[in-house]
Parts: sequence; structure tokens; C-alpha cells
Amino acid sequence: MKRRVFLAVLGLALLCVVWLGISTRPSHAPTQAAPATVRIAYKANAAYQHFFVAMEKGCFEKLGIKVVPVEFESTNEMLESLVAGRVEVTSGSSTEVIGMVQQNSPGVVKVFLASVWRKDNPFDFLLVAKDSAITTIEQLKGKKVATIPGSTPVNWLQLIFAKYFDPKKDIDIIETSPRLQLQALAAKQVDAVYTVEPVVTIGEVKGISRVLKAGPIHDVLMDELPAGLAAMSTRFIKENPTAAQGVISALEQAVDFIRANPGETKTITAKYTKLDLQVASRLKVFEYWKRGEIKVEVVQQYLDFLAEHQILAKRVSARDMLLGPAILPSK
Repeated sequence: MKRRVFLAVLGLALLCVVWLGISTRPSHAPTQAAPATVRIAYKANAAYQHFFVAMEKGCFEKLGIKVVPVEFESTNEMLESLVAGRVEVTSGSSTEVIGMVQQNSPGVVKVFLASVWRKDNPFDFLLVAKDSAITTIEQLKGKKVATIPGSTPVNWLQLIFAKYFDPKKDIDIIETSPRLQLQALAAKQVDAVYTVEPVVTIGEVKGISRVLKAGPIHDVLMDELPAGLAAMSTRFIKENPTAAQGVISALEQAVDFIRANPGETKTITAKYTKLDLQVASRLKVFEYWKRGEIKVEVVQQYLDFLAEHQILAKRVSARDMLLGPAILPSK
């Protein structure tokens, strides 16, 4: 009798142990991964419409990416931060500066998208005050010209002015934040401004400036100019290929949206550059080449020009700069 009671109690105890084991077993139900955090560099001008659209339309979030936007005044600062690991991606940087990084530290960054300037749809402008007596570039000799901070605008201005006078002796080029350019022009602190949108349209709408020359860089460089390149660090690609592919996909989705919705793109640009809709409605819509659309030979032509004019210390291979399938297969 005692033995039967003992066995019954033992059986009950074993059942309890089994039940507790089942009830306390960790759940193997799939859990949603935390979003990958990616720091992306940008500038508050119309060349970054693809980034603004991707942010506004939630393209990154849908792909599990949490973006930390980091604003810069110059693409030189962007690339310094990219190489140093303070950002993972630049949504657009000067092709010239990326070429410099490639010549000094080959393979540290990889290019996956290009922004294109065209002579028939110019993006760079020389402005003068609306009441200025200056009507030709030649008349800027001995004057002060403000431009966007960074080596590329300064080098471009020197190339433009070299057709008319010695740019290193006959003109004073002053690197000035886009936010202060029109103010400097209105106050007669400078005689002209070399800039991009939205400064051009703001100056016209507010009656501060007029265009002296549209697209002056195309008098020196190609009609189809891959002026900017989006890049990411090779280290980021290798450490988080899924996030890297997500960033590329999000920005390419934004490019597709821009092509199909130019009007809404202008409205989104207004929001992210703090413009009123009157100004935004007159903005140009930017052109981009996605990863599979980049014209390597055109980028190479530009890089060769930079090397020939000693802006780059040596010839740089455009193909070596591009993000190839060996590092990250195309989706």
C-alpha cells in the first residue's frame, strides 16, 4: 500500500516537473529584428531630392533601416566623416572629392548612385544683385565672388574664370554658406555668387538677385556631367550588407518616384529645405543614375579631366570606385 502511494506521488511530481518545463520553455516564435541604424550625410539643397523623397516616403523604414540624417556644409566634410566612420553613407558628394579619396585610400568607399548636371537643364549659376551694373563675366575681374564651401566649387570657379582672366590673381573667391550668400550679395559684401538651387530661385523670387550666367561649368566641362556621387564605406558594406543593400534600394525607389512625380518632388524638397511653395514650384527636378545606370565612361572622362588639370594628383579608375557585385551583389 505504501509502495503504491509512493509511486502515485512520484508520478504526480514527475508530471508537475514536465508541465513546469513546458510552461517555462523559452518561446521560439520569430521576433522582429531591431532596425539597423545608419548615419547618412546630406546637404540642404536640391541635389539631395532623392534623399528627401526617401525620408518623406518612408523608403528606409519599410526596409528596416533607421536613418540618422547628418547635415554638412561641404562635401569635403562629408567624405572626411565617411572615411573616419562618423557616417556610413553620403547621399551625394562631389565626384572630385571622392576621386581624391580614391587616389589616397583606394577602396575605402564605394559609389552606388550618381547625380547628373546637364547643359540644357543647368544646376550651377552665377548671380549678381538685381540692380548690379555687371552684365558679363569679364566684368567680375577684380571683384569678390561668394561660393559654396568646399574644394570643388572653388576649383570650378577657377576653371570658369580662367577663360577671362587669371583666377588666382584677379578675383577674390570667398567660401560662404548658402544660407548667407544672398544676404552677402544684398549687403554688397560680394559682387557675385556662384551657387545652386534653391538659392537661385529664392534670390529671384525675393528680388535680390538675377542670373548672370546659367550653367557656366558646362562651358568648361561636359554637357552631361556626373557632378555628384553617392557612396558608402566599404567597412559598412562588409559588416552590414543587408543594411547597405537596403540604403541602395531605398534611394533607388526615391529616384523612381522623382521620375514619375516631379510636382510632388518639388513639394517634398520645399519641406526639407524650408522653402515656401512659391519658390518650390519653380525648382528644377534633379536627374540621377541608379547603380545599374551609371555611365562609367562618362565618369571616367570627368576624372581624366580633373587629373589633366592637376586637380587630382593622378589618374583614378572610375570602375574601381563603383560598388561591384563582388562586394555586394545587385538585388
